[in-house]
Amino acid sequence: MLGSARLHHVTAALAIAVVLLASGCTSGAGKTEKDNVGAGAVAKPSAAQADPAAIAWTTKVKAIGQPVEAGPALLVLSKTGGGGVELVSLDKETGRTNFRVPFHPGGSPTGVTMQPRATETDAGRHLAVLRRYDLDAEGPALVAVDVRTGKVVSSAAFAIDDYEACSDGHDVCWSGYDSRPGGIVDSPFGPMRDIIPGSAPRRWDLESGRVTEQTLQEGALRVGEPDLFARGEGRMATLARLPGTRKTGWSQSVSLAVDYGVASKHGWSFAHDEESNVYVGSMGKPVPRTLVRRYERGKKVSLKYKSRFSASGIDGRTGEQLWRRKGADPWCSLVRSYNETNARTLCVVGGSRIDVKGKKMTTEDLVVELQGVAPRTGEVTWSHTLDGEDAERAYVDHRAPLAPYGVVLPSDDGPVALDQRDGALEQVADDTVLLCSSGPDQVTAYGIKRAAGTLYETCDPDGRRSSGELSVFGASAVEGEGHVRYVAMPGRVVAYEVG
Repeated sequence: MLGSARLHHVTAALAIAVVLLASGCTSGAGKTEKDNVGAGAVAKPSAAQADPAAIAWTTKVKAIGQPVEAGPALLVLSKTGGGGVELVSLDKETGRTNFRVPFHPGGSPTGVTMQPRATETDAGRHLAVLRRYDLDAEGPALVAVDVRTGKVVSSAAFAIDDYEACSDGHDVCWSGYDSRPGGIVDSPFGPMRDIIPGSAPRRWDLESGRVTEQTLQEGALRVGEPDLFARGEGRMATLARLPGTRKTGWSQSVSLAVDYGVASKHGWSFAHDEESNVYVGSMGKPVPRTLVRRYERGKKVSLKYKSRFSASGIDGRTGEQLWRRKGADPWCSLVRSYNETNARTLCVVGGSRIDVKGKKMTTEDLVVELQGVAPRTGEVTWSHTLDGEDAERAYVDHRAPLAPYGVVLPSDDGPVALDQRDGALEQVADDTVLLCSSGPDQVTAYGIKRAAGTLYETCDPDGRRSSGELSVFGASAVEGEGHVRYVAMPGRVVAYEVG
């Protein structure tokens, strides 16, 4: 998301940038408000729910974020004693270290999560793509290395800031960076998330090291998979689908409303549902300056969640906005990012956030409704509602344990696992051991606090830390290939067998 332009830091008191689709888009007003659709009866706990998952291996690593699977290897970032970061390659079968090489995020803004980049070529070779070890190093800016040996396969000197590794059947990678929600930044209303700008993409052939394609869409920000871009600012901005580097599938005018104090153009992240060919994206609204001034004077400020966020469905073929939903929070930690559900699940929030300078944020009348949606119509297919203390613990405190295809949430029947594919509910036994976030997703690297990705810890169904063995049910909640799940925890990476 960065490319040739670095992140513009917010100079105003409120450090959050937001994007809002133009009011001229089709609103689908008749489809916005939906009656709740119950998630159905709660199934009893499965027989093997509390069975412990066998541990295939454990390796001591000062892990930063979750590992990335790359063919025969597992790639994970690790802290070093001098405040730097290493890319560590582990053998997936044994956990033994293949190699370690210095890793530098380069021009990546602090809000972008540091994580390994890897891809597979047409020949089946798995490569890790990383920046040269420091910004002043001589030679190519980027290298592609074999994930088993660390041997340099190809290199490219054109990348200035950052990159995104991928494979699209032509053995190429994107250079530049997607526009997306960024990391936590300070604001008068407590920690908030910034939006980080992207850059125009280029293509780099990993086998030869040559730049094979380069877009003419200068300044285009990649805001959705696989080929959705935003260009321009203000009333001149457009949202466009660019299926080729020199071809526009369609374009649609959007008004990018950027908050006070931000001097750069910004896009947003959209999830693409291939089956329906619809992009589903969430957007926010700026906090009014009058409220910022009230907060700075020490006055109590109340912000309605419903007025802060909006989600829309956009036709992938024509660019038409099909529907819009108010109150859909794009950063809701309750919505899991499984590929098959990330365009089909919304987190709709009601109530108010209460802020007073120097005091802990509180909530009032908080209601959180997880909704399954049909991407083309926006119709609600299932829903699950939390309110009061249950909503605060899950939404505000982020203590919602992971479960297969979803999360564990409080209910009148006790903790229940919500399957976000279809809204099905399953009771979770008291002795089941699950995974919860282990704390702030930040690390100090190269003298700067950077987004580091989530580390997990074992917990019970109510989100409290547990010293028990992770259950098969809990291990199955981690995405991965085959019957082994790789989990980064504080100080180690563990391979769990789930079947």
